[in-house]
Amino acid sequence: MKYLIIAFTLLSFQVQAQVITPGLWEVQTEIKYNGEKVNPMSQLQSAMKNMSPEQKKQMMQAMGESGLNIGSSGIKTCITKEMVEKADFKVKEEGDCTTKVVKKTPKQIVSNFTCKDGSSGTSTINIQNKRSYTGEMVMKDSKGKKTDMSFKSKFVSKNCGSVAPVGLKS
Repeated sequence: MKYLIIAFTLLSFQVQAQVITPGLWEVQTEIKYNGEKVNPMSQLQSAMKNMSPEQKKQMMQAMGESGLNIGSSGIKTCITKEMVEKADFKVKEEGDCTTKVVKKTPKQIVSNFTCKDGSSGTSTINIQNKRSYTGEMVMKDSKGKKTDMSFKSKFVSKNCGSVAPVGLKS
């Protein structure tokens, strides 16, 4: 779950600096961990079945504070107008990870990230238009196990409703 939150935070940071529409976005993912397809949504739902009501509340609160919310067909996230306007591509630190953009064009962003625990990865984002982007991320955890994630994102609404903006530090 930690790597999923890192991935979405990094992706949101990178995409927002391009010309996209601020508002509520939904991201659908396909993930393979060490060659096996995994479904983080079903894993999260299974894990939550065994949690106490307090633990469920804490989990949902932590995800909400990081700007990630479970939607009907993916993760919902909010990107504000200010985030789009203020985004830059300097090296960023988020938690224990550092991200550096190595290629940026109007239609593509490629970046590398490294974390203090030894995990690292590369992401490629392909922007179709102001309301749609796709991409992939290849990550290795501190033990060398590989995670491949492909994703597609679509704009849902100008109003984020109860979904908090992605928790990024400038």
